[in-house]
Amino acid sequence: MASSDTRTAALDALRDLVGRPDATFHDGQYEAIEALRPSPWPVSWRGFHNLY
Repeated sequence: MASSDTRTAALDALRDLVGRPDATFHDGQYEAIEALRPSPWPVSWRGFHNLY
């Protein structure tokens, strides 16, 4: 999922949860959500052994 797709989905979820179609994120809220997404790279912190 691209970053813009994630932002759109997160914003839709926020608006549904608070019941306000005009709701927006406060500064830093979306960035915190995006930081929780898993890395697209199949490697661990210990090295590249997961690639093989």
